[in-house]
Amino acid sequence: MGEFNDGLKEGFGIFEYNDGSVYEGEWYNDKKEWMGILTFQDGSKYQGMFSDDKMTGSNLKDIAQVRSWVDDFNKYEQLNSNINDQTKNFINDSVSKLREKSKDKENNSNTNRSPSKRSN
Repeated sequence: MGEFNDGLKEGFGIFEYNDGSVYEGEWYNDKKEWMGILTFQDGSKYQGMFSDDKMTGSNLKDIAQVRSWVDDFNKYEQLNSNINDQTKNFINDSVSKLREKSKDKENNSNTNRSPSKRSN
């Protein structure tokens, strides 16, 4: 059960293997990737990092720590997205204001010009 992309496991999902072990966590390109929990058939668990379908790093004892990291990552991604949108809006608004000022100056300089006098 989980997310798929082009028929491959991708995103969060839960998978039960034929031997009874269960993986709950992130998938990428049909492989265990990033944070997850692998529960073996004897009930023991590995909670931690995965890379290219392999356990890496330390075994985390507290699933709350894993969820906290995921939440922090998601909050960072959302904040980063909002900052990028705000920056784009600020730049677009600033450019528009500069263009308006430039047009106003140009219009003012054209209306304030007095016709040149010719000398004979």
